[in-house]
Amino acid sequence: MDQYATVDLFLRTLWTDPRLAYRSASEGGCFSNPWQPEGEMSFDGTPEGQIWTPGVAIMNEDMPQKTLYSSWYVYPSGFIWWAKKVQVRVKCNFDFQYLPYDNQTCPIRLIGWRDVAHDITFHFRDNGPVGNLNGRTEGMSAEWSITGIDERRANP
Repeated sequence: MDQYATVDLFLRTLWTDPRLAYRSASEGGCFSNPWQPEGEMSFDGTPEGQIWTPGVAIMNEDMPQKTLYSSWYVYPSGFIWWAKKVQVRVKCNFDFQYLPYDNQTCPIRLIGWRDVAHDITFHFRDNGPVGNLNGRTEGMSAEWSITGIDERRANP
């Protein structure tokens, strides 16, 4: 029997591309926007096909991910922040032997499929994903809860 979980995720990908660096208005450049005080430029949609993006994929994805919304930002230093909310269906191996007193684990395996290992690094930012939940439970089930999220490297 195929087992899977459908999950909505916020994926934020950050990198620097020095080819996209520019002078901000405070440095004598021509771009100025009072709503973006750091001099960044913002775009709706996906940067794929417009600029270089890291080749990131979910290895145990059961069907293509659905992007619910996406925006990306380019900063004067060439730093890029790509934020998107996606819905993914991932393959899992559940064991319901002790239902309703069971615990399930369903890994979501991010991989760099195109870039060499020293060019791409995955890690949680700031407090990690659990810290970023800040006690919010909207969209969570009354029948289950997330008890932990961790970061592991397959090949340290």
